Amino acid sequence: MLTTLVAITGIIILTLSVTYMLMINAKFKFKIKDLCKLGMFYILTDLKATLSIIAIYILVLGTAVGIADFFPLLLASIVCHLLVKYTYGALLDIQQNFTKENTSYQH
Repeated sequence: MLTTLVAITGIIILTLSVTYMLMINAKFKFKIKDLCKLGMFYILTDLKATLSIIAIYILVLGTAVGIADFFPLLLASIVCHLLVKYTYGALLDIQQNFTKENTSYQH
């Protein structure tokens, strides 16, 4: 029972970290080691966005089980839009604090 709980917690943390890493990597170029650190950093510091991402994943898993073939495509675009919306603050923070050039980030 305890190992199952630890495994589920690890999978959730890994999924959240990879989500942040993908969003950061889409805009900036960092080493993989730095991407991992930034992903874990924003899981802990941007709690509102992290909880929102967890809610999005729960809703996606709940609705993806019983829908037709066309709807996953629609659902994927909505999920991507929400992920970008909730990680936008983290991207701005990375641009200001972790990059040398301070070019404006267009949304």
